[in-house]
Amino acid sequence: PLPRFENLKLVGIIRDGGGNQALLEDEIGFGYILRSGDRIKNGYVLSVEGNKAVFQVEEYGGYKTMTLELNPEY
Repeated sequence: PLPRFENLKLVGIIRDGGGNQALLEDEIGFGYILRSGDRIKNGYVLSVEGNKAVFQVEEYGGYKTMTLELNPEY
């Protein structure tokens, strides 16, 4: 099943020539590797850059841009 933004935590970023990928984990520890354009249950990944992943998330009938950033301890 697709993850929900509210349940995700960014735990790493893979940088390569084909575009960055976000390493994400949900509340029970299940892992996901997502890149720009990949769908989540309530939206999609806009971009993966630097130390953050940016999402377009559907909320109350509209879309909102939401960001997950790496915790400095990683």
